[in-house]
Amino acid sequence: MADLNEKRTNRLKLIHRLYDLCEGTRSKAVSMWGIGEEFGWPRSETQSIVEYLEGEGLLEYSDLGGNISLTHRGIVEVEKSLSKPDEATTYFPPAVNIIHIGHMEKSQIQQGTVDSRQELVVPAGLEELAGFLNEVQEFLKIPAIRDDEKSEIECEIDTIEAQGRSPKPKANIVRSSLAAIKQVLEGIAVDGAADLAAKAGEFIIKLFGS
Repeated sequence: MADLNEKRTNRLKLIHRLYDLCEGTRSKAVSMWGIGEEFGWPRSETQSIVEYLEGEGLLEYSDLGGNISLTHRGIVEVEKSLSKPDEATTYFPPAVNIIHIGHMEKSQIQQGTVDSRQELVVPAGLEELAGFLNEVQEFLKIPAIRDDEKSEIECEIDTIEAQGRSPKPKANIVRSSLAAIKQVLEGIAVDGAADLAAKAGEFIIKLFGS
């Protein structure tokens, strides 16, 4: 039987992995059994961890098949843990020494259903985005660009920069923000927008392979 410290560590591992796979949102569901298999836990251990986290309101069951999703409270708790990885939270030990599965290249996960698989590829050079993001920010100074378009892109840039400052940047979040920037740029009818959208697409392919 796992001791208390091991239980707390395993709870942290599971919810961090869930956060990665759900891209830090409440809108996605992931197989709890798939996460447990990644860590080599028996089903009874996975069940025990999920029941605890569900009881604390940090995650919830999405269906009867073992799919789970984050709650708002769970997202807040994980992000608190990530922002200060050397400090314990109410529910978890310090995260600084926890192996972050989201950084394993070609790790496969079970998402949505037992037959659904996804492959994560981690960006090797997040710092290479700095020049591109600066170029986009300069472009946003053009008066003809609508305020809502500027705000949406600026929010995504803030998200990418926050991941760049994190000791454990999440590839899926960076990719999602780049894709959102590309989509907004494609809808802006101002000279230079299409070129920047194309560059965003090139970065997605370069860093993530697709």
